Amino acid sequence: MLVYLADLSHDYLPGRTYVPIGIGFLASYSKSIHGSRVEFQLFKSFNKLMAAVEKQPPSLLGLSNYAWNMRLSNHAAEKVRKIVPNIPIIMGGPNIRLDEDGVRDFLRINRDIDLYCLYNSEVSVSKIIGTLLSWPLEERTSENLREAKFSSCFSLDRGKLHGDFSYEPNKDLDFIPSPYLDGSLDSFLDDELLPMFESNRGCPYSCTFCYWGVDALNKIQLFGIERIKAELDYVTSRGVNYPQLYFADANFGILKRDVTIAQHIRKLYEETHSFASIEVSWAKSSQDHVVDMGKALGHLTNTYIAFQSLDEDVLKAIKRKNISTRQLVSLIKRLKGFNHSSRTDILVGLPGETFESHLNSLDKALGHGIQTVLGGEIHLLPGTEMDSEEDRKKYSLKTKYRLFEGCSGIYQNEPIFELQEVVRSTSTMSEEEMNRLRVLRALFFGGATLGEHRPLISFLTHQGVRVTDLYRRVIENHSNNKHLEKALDWIRKIAAQEWYDTPEDALAFIRSEENRKHFFKSQAYVKLNFGFTAYLILNPEQYHAYYEILQKEILELVPEVSRTVISEIIDLCKRRNYLFRYINEHESSNTLSLRLSSLSLEALGECGYHTPKEETNSSDTMDLILDEVTANGIREQLRSLDGPPSIFNLTQIMQLFQRRFHMDPLLACEPSAFECG
Repeated sequence: MLVYLADLSHDYLPGRTYVPIGIGFLASYSKSIHGSRVEFQLFKSFNKLMAAVEKQPPSLLGLSNYAWNMRLSNHAAEKVRKIVPNIPIIMGGPNIRLDEDGVRDFLRINRDIDLYCLYNSEVSVSKIIGTLLSWPLEERTSENLREAKFSSCFSLDRGKLHGDFSYEPNKDLDFIPSPYLDGSLDSFLDDELLPMFESNRGCPYSCTFCYWGVDALNKIQLFGIERIKAELDYVTSRGVNYPQLYFADANFGILKRDVTIAQHIRKLYEETHSFASIEVSWAKSSQDHVVDMGKALGHLTNTYIAFQSLDEDVLKAIKRKNISTRQLVSLIKRLKGFNHSSRTDILVGLPGETFESHLNSLDKALGHGIQTVLGGEIHLLPGTEMDSEEDRKKYSLKTKYRLFEGCSGIYQNEPIFELQEVVRSTSTMSEEEMNRLRVLRALFFGGATLGEHRPLISFLTHQGVRVTDLYRRVIENHSNNKHLEKALDWIRKIAAQEWYDTPEDALAFIRSEENRKHFFKSQAYVKLNFGFTAYLILNPEQYHAYYEILQKEILELVPEVSRTVISEIIDLCKRRNYLFRYINEHESSNTLSLRLSSLSLEALGECGYHTPKEETNSSDTMDLILDEVTANGIREQLRSLDGPPSIFNLTQIMQLFQRRFHMDPLLACEPSAFECG
């Protein structure tokens, strides 16, 4: 029996694509149960899937359903159904409401799906395959599968919903063979997709905006540690250099054994230099073993503190009162100087949040030592508590729709795009206030989160200046600078264009021939926060004009500070930007020795931006570096383009390398690249 499993990604435009470990788990487990009676082919590409169906139709098609591929998966189901009318088609994934009305609505709208599998579906899919294998060939049809019953699965048969939500997680996950170690994912590694791993599943917290917060997924399930190490060994020994390795765990570090995994990751980095960084969501605690884990990973990761908000009323509304802010802040201090930077999420549009409380959270995060602040407007995820009708009414959540960056394309001559339903106003924040935040956050994101102003922000925070006040002043007092006015107009234009009242409005826009001609090429939709910094890099006059206004406003905010210190810190910010240097100045070196006055070096040392070393060659020099693996990868990405980089190209590179494109002082715990050459 031939089975096709597809975890499709939009690949019409260049972007990040991850190894499909989820469908790998499904295939590996089912092969362990059914042996040679079943053959699997796995797909990430819509075009490759359709070509395979045309050549050799399968007996069963399985598709994933995430926010970033729902429409593409359903487009594939529709096209396959036309080629093989009676083929059974199943779907699974978190992008569905977890109540009977929600499931019924989904299956009614997406009528080509015969059976929907909820939660982690290795066992369910294996049972579905076992049932099909037990039927004669002529009975393996869409209609018959809809009539069958499976735990944690639903079907809509002649308008009647069948199924249940029962789910019993198995604490030990090693009953699922490794799709890496059995070779199921080799073709994706050969194509250099970004490797994804899981060491555990489940989350003990109940955050209302997060899919992990659903009750069925609150128990921790584990893969064996030797298996995880073997998977990492296998992936990093293949001679491919990856921008990052990604762990899909909700709470990496929640267990003491995660220190051993972190140590193994660091050992592989030192031995192979086959990856530049690790993307993980950390456990929400500051226990000693979490600190040990962070120290082991070193510059490969960020100290990740998931605040979401620093307003007590907001935290209560989203059910995060069981997570200690005080303990998380202590983790930042204990890991200072070990990790690449510190990171958090501060979300816009949470229940109870106001315009001012949001800005307070941003400033408090910086005051706590956070350097990278992610998070944007709340995207309502189906199945989460915040997406429920009850929460929408309780907090007056009003929403609009916007395109999902990198998740659109033309497939078999049809435009397919993914949408996010995003909170645009609440009972405590108006849409007009959201719009004001949109512009301010674009400046804040570029300066703090992307690291463009990291030395400056460290200095200003140490001086007691609210960084959001600086960006407010830039927005309000820039009218005499035509170049900066042009840059801010670009933000406002993109921000105004990104919202649609309904999905139908978005469809009408995309179906316009004129819009489609540009949308899928030069004007591809980008995340505004990344896009603004990319825009500045590609427009040097506006880039330098921005810094002129920044310097002017800073001198007014801290008039007691030497003008030389401010000027040198501004210059330091600009000269650190590796993308700007490489694109506009054709500088490729990943190291830089910058001469600064003793006053500036003292100020930057006092605020913690750098730690002066006794062995530094010159007392008036600061040595800066960008990790060599990262720098090489950035250059390769830029050289691979057909022409000059676009804004979209740069936003993808920024995200591919985890926002690392600035040179910074070497961490005290890392070996010196200046000494090593």
